[in-house]
Amino acid sequence: MGGLTFGAIGAALIAAVVSLIGLILGKEQKTSEFRQEWINKLREEIATYVTNVSVIADHLKLEFKDDTEKLKTLAPYYSQINSAANSIKLRLNPEEDRSSIVLNLMAEVESASHVDADFSSARVLNLEEKLISESQILLKEEWVRVKKGERAFKWAKYSALTSAVMLFGFLVFVAFKNLEASEEGKELQASHTEQAEFTDSHLPSPNPDSSLVPSATTPSREMAQDQ
Repeated sequence: MGGLTFGAIGAALIAAVVSLIGLILGKEQKTSEFRQEWINKLREEIATYVTNVSVIADHLKLEFKDDTEKLKTLAPYYSQINSAANSIKLRLNPEEDRSSIVLNLMAEVESASHVDADFSSARVLNLEEKLISESQILLKEEWVRVKKGERAFKWAKYSALTSAVMLFGFLVFVAFKNLEASEEGKELQASHTEQAEFTDSHLPSPNPDSSLVPSATTPSREMAQDQ
């Protein structure tokens, strides 16, 4: 009965742990999907930002008839730069070192954009290269984070797995002990049976020819002899 109780409790605990692991893995999978989507969007926005910076820098090397033509030509590219820059800023945390580096480089590009000569010079080209390099490192770090999983989910997952292994080991131990107790019980019962058989075999058996009731003819014969 005790073995059955331990087994039932252990089975219930393992079922609970398995359910918890499933919940954690499902949550982690969903979080990883969101973060992967975040990485993809950030990559697209950085590419859009750098591409349009390069286009504007190249156009500024050309001659325009007047400011109206220049504004009409460059306005769509500036619009895309501003849109991408705002999205990037909203996605990055300035408190993180790598994100801070990327945001500072973008600030330098923005500062250079106020002067056409600076924006079309080698300075912007150098900033572009640095921005691409630092963005690649940032995206790589985020991808590694997705691969390894969130810290809280990793801790919970490893804890649940460790608990499951410990519970499984406990159930194996209980099952082994129950089997051992069962074998001992069988051996004890067999010993009692052998002892009983031995005792029965050494008891004196009753004489089948003897009778506890005296024969009715015996007294008659003795009386005849006396006469």
